[in-house]
Amino acid sequence: MVFQPDKPANLLRVLMLGEVYSKAGRKAVADHLPRLRREYRIDLVIANGESAAGGQGLTGGTAQELLKNGIDVITSGNRIFDQREMVEWLRTNPDSPVLRPLNYPAGTPGKASFQFNSALGTVEILNLNGRVYFNEMDSPFRVADQWLEQRRQAGITWPVVVDFHAEATSEKVVLGWYLDGRVSAVLGTHTRTPTADARVLPGGTAHVSDVGMVGPFHSVAGLEIESALKPFVSHYSVRPRSNKRPAGLVVFNSILLDIEPLTGKSAAVTRLDLMLDDNSK
Repeated sequence: MVFQPDKPANLLRVLMLGEVYSKAGRKAVADHLPRLRREYRIDLVIANGESAAGGQGLTGGTAQELLKNGIDVITSGNRIFDQREMVEWLRTNPDSPVLRPLNYPAGTPGKASFQFNSALGTVEILNLNGRVYFNEMDSPFRVADQWLEQRRQAGITWPVVVDFHAEATSEKVVLGWYLDGRVSAVLGTHTRTPTADARVLPGGTAHVSDVGMVGPFHSVAGLEIESALKPFVSHYSVRPRSNKRPAGLVVFNSILLDIEPLTGKSAAVTRLDLMLDDNSK
């Protein structure tokens, strides 16, 4: 089915933002998301926020800022605890729509899914992390199976959108096929580099390997170019300078998704990518 800019009344429209990176990304969200919500008649906005705090994890304050500016659910990944305050913040804010991956060890603070009530019904957002280069995680395939079986036994049938935070495109593609027909969408994050493979799989699951990023365009996945080059050229790392960040254009990568609320199947998926002036200074 071809994506229709004018949303059909019977479909639930989801906007998934790429990883929001630092102040430039947060400012782009504040400046442009309200307009996009109105223009595309969006019912639910999800964003990966694990680089929202200066490119180094998430804080309670940056989470609150993103939620205030129109994001309904914040997902994360392997860097959710880069800022140590998030350990206690997730523990003391159990009802917040801020997620950490399901396949973290048992007892890790925070929750891995959130039920969002839209005008067209409930949608559940699930956060998973890949294992390629993240071997401390449990298998996302196994924990997804267990989670979905628990839902089946409880008689829960509403749509599920998965943020799969993973390094390898191969792992993301395989999980999309593995969950095809069992969830509404598997949307990849982590590399902050958008992929051009958005499609609806035969079982009705929308898939894209990586949504991309909301952050500085003249960068290496948001990072200052000098800092990114050093490990490759000189074999040592240079910490990013807090008072220097990539200047210039800001990229706004996202995915628009239409879901049939009754069946949970995706009707259409398309990229929505913008290039914006940098007004975050």
